[in-house]
Amino acid sequence: MKEITELVQVLLSMSTNTYLECKYTLLAVSKDNPKLNNFINVLFGLTDKSRPLLIEMK
Repeated sequence: MKEITELVQVLLSMSTNTYLECKYTLLAVSKDNPKLNNFINVLFGLTDKSRPLLIEMK
């Protein structure tokens, strides 16, 4: 559980671009492993709720 908490803290401290790159990379790598893919989806689902909304102004 400690490792998961640390992982969430690292994800929350990443810049938006790094966070999204990490998210999509992990989802792509885990697509053939249902248990890992489920874990990644749950992890990023919870982390996404704590990150600020991505609103771009031009």
